[in-house]
Amino acid sequence: MRTPALRDLADYWRAKRGNADMPRRSDIDPSHLTSHLPHLILAEVLYNPLRFQFHMVGSALEQQLGQRYTGTLIDAGAGSFFKSYQACVEQVRPTREYMRYNFNDGGPVGEFERLLLPLSEDGKTVSAVLGGAIYSG
Repeated sequence: MRTPALRDLADYWRAKRGNADMPRRSDIDPSHLTSHLPHLILAEVLYNPLRFQFHMVGSALEQQLGQRYTGTLIDAGAGSFFKSYQACVEQVRPTREYMRYNFNDGGPVGEFERLLLPLSEDGKTVSAVLGGAIYSG
């Protein structure tokens, strides 16, 4: 990972999971993630059909995206945005994305990095996704 904040989030997730495949949602303590809150994502996984309900999307992310996502629901109609979450759930493992982008508006080339980490209440089925996303440029 390129972003130190996302490496730190991954380390936190690994420490919380211990020997399990993934930690429980109740293992995650937001008071230990205060520096991550502006870039943090927490989404509940809903099944049949697969969807994601965003319980928290950090203020820096919502500002960058230009709209409020906290409280919203996404499904397969969200295209590649949905597919990242889908991969985390179906593969039952962390997923990471990185890309560079240019809006050809004379501004700097930007970078985007997102890390999605599965959480489970029963140790088998992903029940939530914890993540972080960083935009720069």
